Amino acid sequence: MFILSPKTMPNGSAGVAHYIEQLTVTAGGAVATITSKLEADGQVCWQERVDIPYEALTTDPMAAGVAYLTAQGGYLAGGELVSDPTALELVRADMLARIARERDALLIGGCATPSGVIDTDMVSRSNITGTVAMAMLAKSSGAPFSTLWRMRDNSSVALDADAMIAVGVTVGMFVASVYATSFQFKDAVRSAEDLDALAAIDLSWPQLAASEAEGEAE
Repeated sequence: MFILSPKTMPNGSAGVAHYIEQLTVTAGGAVATITSKLEADGQVCWQERVDIPYEALTTDPMAAGVAYLTAQGGYLAGGELVSDPTALELVRADMLARIARERDALLIGGCATPSGVIDTDMVSRSNITGTVAMAMLAKSSGAPFSTLWRMRDNSSVALDADAMIAVGVTVGMFVASVYATSFQFKDAVRSAEDLDALAAIDLSWPQLAASEAEGEAE
């Protein structure tokens, strides 16, 4: 049985089909020896040993190991277990990985707001959330609020409470739109019944992120 999960291996190769060659159960858990191939019947490109904690194991260690490896944050997160990978399943897995990569790139690619193009990496989004909360508290209590925000082009813009809240709303809508589009794409890919149906899916993303010209920092 294979776990289909496009993954860049430590040697730079693109592993697609992975299988657990050996699962060694110990007193503290288990160790899974995972062999990765460029495709199901292709060349082995990497072999890795992954620790599985004792608490993740059940009466069926192999099933528990697969569940642990494919869970969020796992070595093969999001991977699909198949008994005999077909061309359809391999292309589907590759398309799903492409959608995830492009989603993640968009999420950190910047967002145009009423005050200018702003960074949208995870740290920036966390800072925006916290500052918006401060702006809302200040506004509700009638207290003055102003912050000097560093934009994506390294300029600084003074934002009052209303402007800061508007930035937060815009970024929130942007993030929601990126995820909604990725869900739409993934649903279409998963429901395709053959290679022709997969080939017909248009994975062109709408213009969600700031353009390169707008977003490049000096």
